[in-house]
Amino acid sequence: MTDSDHLFLSREEIKKLVALLREMPELVEELAVTITRQDRIGTPGSAGKKRGEEQPLPFNVTAAEAADDLHTTLVAWVRHVCESRRVDYDGRDGTCGVARWLDRNVIALAMTEGSGEALDEIQYAMRRARWATDRPKVAKVLLGFCGECGCRVYTEPDCTVGRCACGIILTVTDVQDMIDVNLASMMLPAKEAAETISNRYGVSIKPKTVYDMGHRRKGPIRTVEVDGAVTYPLRLVIEDLRKRGKLA
Repeated sequence: MTDSDHLFLSREEIKKLVALLREMPELVEELAVTITRQDRIGTPGSAGKKRGEEQPLPFNVTAAEAADDLHTTLVAWVRHVCESRRVDYDGRDGTCGVARWLDRNVIALAMTEGSGEALDEIQYAMRRARWATDRPKVAKVLLGFCGECGCRVYTEPDCTVGRCACGIILTVTDVQDMIDVNLASMMLPAKEAAETISNRYGVSIKPKTVYDMGHRRKGPIRTVEVDGAVTYPLRLVIEDLRKRGKLA
């Protein structure tokens, strides 16, 4: 208990708790989306279903359990305040309603004996909920090089448009034209060479395919170290792929 205010939570802890409680609507919405997996495009096994055929709603068990734990944690602290201070609960039943009630009555909570653990418990429940809503990060791939500043422009897989840091919008058509013009001078690491060729010709080329060209015993492509990275002459890589029938 803080002696000056007769509170079991410090003023700083109260401030943090209020901030967390006011984040609740957004978090609850993210949980609802994750629980039904609406943040995913399609579900495993859905491709073969016929139109009109009834399908079960996808369900994320981890997110549902985190949502239940969050709700239970908040309700427990509301009940603790109501029973200890002999007051009636006048909020809504949902998680957001319970959080708003605690927000309005945060001083009553702080003055209730045993409330010193409230911040830690609510923080833990919210961290678990946020972890459950985190989507896997999609690795960026090289789209091409900016025609204005020369910087690399990255985008998500299968995306045909990207924005350079200088503000220039780059499309696959721009990339193709740029490659054709600068092909003779382009030196790229294996991964970027594979991505660039894939973007230019619409075929899937693995970085290992390019890597092997520089390390095979017979007729290896000569590599050049640039800024500490091993690079491959893009023109020779393309010619090699064409000889092996992997490019038209």
